[in-house]
Amino acid sequence: TVAILSDSLSVVAKKMPKILDFENKRSFFKQELRKQQERHFMPLSLRIRRNDIFLGSYSQLMNKNAEEIKGKLDIQFIGEEGVDAGGLTREWYLLLSRSIFNQDYALFKESANVGTYQPSPQSYVNPDHLRYFKFVGRIIGKALHDGYQLDAFFTRSMYKHMIGQSLSIHDMEDIDPEYYKNLKWILNNDPTPLDITFSYETDDFGKLKNVELIPDGHNIQVTNENKEQYVREMCYARMARDIKSQIEAILEGFHELIPPNLVSIFDSRELELMISGLPDIDLSLIHI
Repeated sequence: TVAILSDSLSVVAKKMPKILDFENKRSFFKQELRKQQERHFMPLSLRIRRNDIFLGSYSQLMNKNAEEIKGKLDIQFIGEEGVDAGGLTREWYLLLSRSIFNQDYALFKESANVGTYQPSPQSYVNPDHLRYFKFVGRIIGKALHDGYQLDAFFTRSMYKHMIGQSLSIHDMEDIDPEYYKNLKWILNNDPTPLDITFSYETDDFGKLKNVELIPDGHNIQVTNENKEQYVREMCYARMARDIKSQIEAILEGFHELIPPNLVSIFDSRELELMISGLPDIDLSLIHI
């Protein structure tokens, strides 16, 4: 009977995931990962210094292939006694996930909706940024694979990239609520008097740069007739095009451990729960 129920869940999850609730999706996800884990993987031992957790973990994990990374982690913090019975691994995931947002690495940018992050368009200032992003993708995938959670929250659009879901204008609200309101105003009004064009300015380390949304965009005015195209292009630029190589690097590392067809059973909010659980809410930021 258990096998029949399991097979039925598998069929529904693959064919009609939207009709399953979160708990059933999570059960199916874990069941599929357990099938992978039936194969024997060598233990993965890491010796890490607490004050060098990002670069130390990076150097040890990025010289291994995807199959080697699937091994059971054995974490040892250098200079500390203790056997890893799971607690050290959990601590490693938490500390490492916090370190990826360290501004010294210039990888991520905090959204205006405080507490969530997406790749920074200026991450190229770090010459190894794409390798680092692949490493971040591996860590997210490894945590999901091993059943640990990270202390890291990403923008809604980032989760959608991970599950292969289309973006929408509403995802911009999670990145910049004020800018989202401006875009909504444009959709609901005639923007012709604003004299804006299909281009936008970016601050590239103090130097303003004009970027075209479409060919010859700086000469094409946004009107009541083409405003929907403008909003679509603007949202796509902010959430995808400007950080395309960074997103691709993250997904490359992520999909080495988590197959795209398996993670796609979740929606963006469910994937956030799987990766990070529920965020801590600072009540002082809530205005009643």
